[in-house]
Amino acid sequence: MGLLTAFVIADVAQAARVGAATRPVESFGGWASKWLHALELEALWDAIDPMRDRREVALGPLLYARREDGPWVTEVNPALVTRLAALDDVDLPRLAERGAEQLQDANGNDYTAGDIAVVLRRLREVAQRARSDGRALLHWASL
Repeated sequence: MGLLTAFVIADVAQAARVGAATRPVESFGGWASKWLHALELEALWDAIDPMRDRREVALGPLLYARREDGPWVTEVNPALVTRLAALDDVDLPRLAERGAEQLQDANGNDYTAGDIAVVLRRLREVAQRARSDGRALLHWASL
């Protein structure tokens, strides 16, 4: 079994509760992405904002870890959340194509532009909800 991931809408102060939750997406809201971790997020951020400051990382420091094999909770960089929330439907096909290329370069997976368009739409949705709720977007991961 591989790495499971989810994007959870919650306050940073709730990271331990998110990590301890049996079903964090159901408990807090968000999206069970199943495979998006730091490497993929970095590649997608590069695709949607090629001029970004690469000293900034997609996932912040570890906020919670239950065991060695997870779950782990980190905060998605607020600058990335802002950029995701602002994605435009007109630009999405071009960004999805670039995202598929970036992911191919980053990890060798053969994601199509259609696959990435779905991912970007879902990330936009949770980023917009987090911003409208005045909450953070947390990344939950576990083996």
